[in-house]
Amino acid sequence: VGTGISFENNLGLDDSKSTALADIDWRFFKRHTVSYRYFDLARSSSTSGGSVTIAIGDEVFDLTLPIQSFFDITTNEIAYSYSILFDQKKELYAGLGISIQDIGIGIQGTESSPNPGEIINSRLNSTAPLPTLNFGFNYAFTDKWMFQSMLGWLAVELELDADEDLSGQIINANVGVVWQAFKNVGFFANYQVYDVDVDYKDNDVKFAVDYDYKGPVLGVSVNF
Repeated sequence: VGTGISFENNLGLDDSKSTALADIDWRFFKRHTVSYRYFDLARSSSTSGGSVTIAIGDEVFDLTLPIQSFFDITTNEIAYSYSILFDQKKELYAGLGISIQDIGIGIQGTESSPNPGEIINSRLNSTAPLPTLNFGFNYAFTDKWMFQSMLGWLAVELELDADEDLSGQIINANVGVVWQAFKNVGFFANYQVYDVDVDYKDNDVKFAVDYDYKGPVLGVSVNF
């Protein structure tokens, strides 16, 4: 049992940042596609002029700012999809994927009591493979314009042992349009949402993480 911390509200991390994404799709048969997605978001901050109390295990630290912190997320996702409906204008597909979330979290501050001036440094690095069910629908209005949408979802509740439980939900969705400006090059704009909410309990140890990122995506697509 510890303290619930909002890195944006309590520790001053920016709640808006631009970053890069990379997608690769390989349609190895007419109705069969494998995909790879990469996403990386790194944020850090230093706050000053206030105070916050953080509990780690049985110890409670009264911290006097400044506090340095970082929250980094790297996502690698591999998915397979099968096109249930596929013709020149439209495609409806379903599939399975696994999203590997590499999360790095760190907080450093100065303890005000009982030992003023002592540095507290707490870091966590965790890699979690999270499976998803994926559904998508694409529709070509003309030879140049196409609507695209995708929804990935998983809800799980597991009793791993007599005193060990795991539950959580993942939502990964996007919707947008593609303009095929040239034969092999197009431009796209969509809106993406990714939300992860996981709770884990093992005897007296409790861990919970809840994060989401969302926003517009602009990009260039190359196909051959």
